[in-house]
Amino acid sequence: MVTVKQKFPYLTDDSLDIESWLTQTKEQYRLNNMDLLHQAAQLAQTNSKGFTTFYGQQCIEQGLEMAEILLDMKLDQTAVAAAIISSALQHTSISIDTVKEALGEPVAKLAAGVMQMNTLNKLQLRQDKARDTIQIDRLRKLFLAMASDIRVVLIKLAERTCIMRGIKHVNPAERKRIAEETMDIYAPLANRLGIGQLKWELEDHAFHYIDPDTYKTIANFLAERRIDRKQRIDTTIHYLKEALATAHIKADITGRAKHIYSIYLKTLRKDLDYQHIYDYSAIRILVPKLSDCYAALSIVHDLFEHVAEEFDDYISHPKPNGYRSIHTAVIGPNDKHLEIQIRTRDMHIEAEHGVAAHWVYKEAKTPQSGYETKITFLRQLLAWHKEIAEHSSTQHNHIHEFLEDNVYVFTPIGDIIDLPLGATPLDFAYHIHSDVGHRCRGAKIKGHIVPLTYQLQTGDQVEIITTPHGTPSRDWLNKELGYLKTSRARAKVAHWFKQHDINQSSEPGKQNLEREQRNTKQTATVDLPSVATIHTKKIPDAQGSLRVAGMSDVLTRIAKCCKPIPGDNIIGYITQGRGISIHRQNCNNLSSYKNLHDNRMVLVTWDNKKSGEQDLPVIDWALGLKLAGNKREVAEEMLHLLTATLTDEVTAIKQLQENNRYAELQQRLHKLHGAVCYCGTPRLKNVIVALESVLKSNKIENLTTLLEQLEFESRLLLRACYPEKS
Repeated sequence: MVTVKQKFPYLTDDSLDIESWLTQTKEQYRLNNMDLLHQAAQLAQTNSKGFTTFYGQQCIEQGLEMAEILLDMKLDQTAVAAAIISSALQHTSISIDTVKEALGEPVAKLAAGVMQMNTLNKLQLRQDKARDTIQIDRLRKLFLAMASDIRVVLIKLAERTCIMRGIKHVNPAERKRIAEETMDIYAPLANRLGIGQLKWELEDHAFHYIDPDTYKTIANFLAERRIDRKQRIDTTIHYLKEALATAHIKADITGRAKHIYSIYLKTLRKDLDYQHIYDYSAIRILVPKLSDCYAALSIVHDLFEHVAEEFDDYISHPKPNGYRSIHTAVIGPNDKHLEIQIRTRDMHIEAEHGVAAHWVYKEAKTPQSGYETKITFLRQLLAWHKEIAEHSSTQHNHIHEFLEDNVYVFTPIGDIIDLPLGATPLDFAYHIHSDVGHRCRGAKIKGHIVPLTYQLQTGDQVEIITTPHGTPSRDWLNKELGYLKTSRARAKVAHWFKQHDINQSSEPGKQNLEREQRNTKQTATVDLPSVATIHTKKIPDAQGSLRVAGMSDVLTRIAKCCKPIPGDNIIGYITQGRGISIHRQNCNNLSSYKNLHDNRMVLVTWDNKKSGEQDLPVIDWALGLKLAGNKREVAEEMLHLLTATLTDEVTAIKQLQENNRYAELQQRLHKLHGAVCYCGTPRLKNVIVALESVLKSNKIENLTTLLEQLEFESRLLLRACYPEKS
């Protein structure tokens, strides 16, 4: 259960008695030199008179309470001094420069790190939103990424513990929000760092405010059985002490009730009510060395009947946070279940203080050895998220080099976006939405305008400046200019220009289409089935329906730069060894070819007689109606749903192929195949079936050609459906 520390000593004038606190602290924690803590306490008290936290605690009190939490964890005095002054820094006008001048650069650096992480307090999960698990996950990562020194994280955990102890009289809604934030972020972080004493306290406090009724029920249940529990624990300890002494094992044995939140979780896990939770008491045995742990375990099992399914050896198989101990459940006096934990004293220190146990101040320790200890636990901390890369080097000088190559930035409304290291405001804009990226003309970081090539830093709040009808610049695709870092944003820009070039180059085909509409007395507003019928009867195949002037049976291929389709005015270019490349006559690349190699140009036309009526239609409207149960509006809607996202689907499929992500490619094709099966689009369906067959047979070498055919057929389908957009 939660315990609260006693009040601090005060003088008769109601000011906090710093000297008495320092004296008590020196004796309690056996400290030698108190000069740094004395200076920090005096500086904090002088600058924070009359200032309180949002929950009413004096700033100097919060600072000293945080100091005691860190001293309990055996943290060094530099960190303790930073904790003492941090509350004053947060709530008053005192500056980091003042702290640096009075307490030195190491303290100021830690205090500045704490101030930077106070950004998180401004990013409180909004009450109008549910507890967004994605945002919580990103917030945890951001918490770690912003910490230039792991001690900064420990100071923030101490601060949160003080807050949870003191918010009893805060508005209930705000109190619950803080409790949820604590349960989502701070308690899991304390657990990941192995700081058991803070994890348990944070969880119990948070649970108290999140579900007060259940908390009180369990608390009352434990209180009613306190006397019986104490007698049973005392009896068990007596038996254990005698048996261990006989075996010449010097052990420290203590007993306690389990924490309320852990009991609650156990009831959920085992689907029991509180009355049937027997092992709500635990006994801890601390022994000198590892071999004594297993010797003590043998003695415990000799004395009491053990519950086999409740045994865990975390010494042989430590928890991810490094926790090591043996847990066993036995049937003790009065046939009541007890949990017994066995570990060495060093393991216990690590279990209680986690990463902080390795910051015990030793003047004899060299900076390098201390740094190696930090790196060891940074790696452990990074394992908290599988997606954060694990690194083995210990030669770097900054903690950020051990984090994933990502930065974590805020949107204007406080959501967190994670982007690769080196990402720019343009990358951020395209991450939000393609249209935001296309129309981006500037950016503000924390209210200040920055260039679009600015590299985002963790903690930046990014605001994108857009124009109503903006378009991207080709310079953005130039890697040397540094506008874009992410392949996702680069692909969106490239796709925009590809579509733009297609639209510019398709005017001749559009004119042919309009001419055919006039010949058949159709207007531009003709309905979809009529357009499909008119424009699919004579659509020729991509390759086999070309006629080259003066030649026959020659190799031809569609140029990737302009990708002409039937109906476009085309021309051929004789390549060296790759046959004839077919271009639109107004292709931008063709002008340079004509100037240099005009003699290689040949006349090419679409050979409608060769293919014509024998080809499958792009849209088989009769088939579409049949698949839709002869319901016209359903058939139109299914075709609309397919074509609305077809371009993006094909782009995504090609990117997967370029990145060799064949499993995802197969899934994407399968999904597209499912959509096509509800539409009368036989040509597109045949290409997709062929692609799936190639992937299943692992004939990867045929993918590129088929994907080009997929893109070609998609464009034919879109032109047939939406001629007015061609």
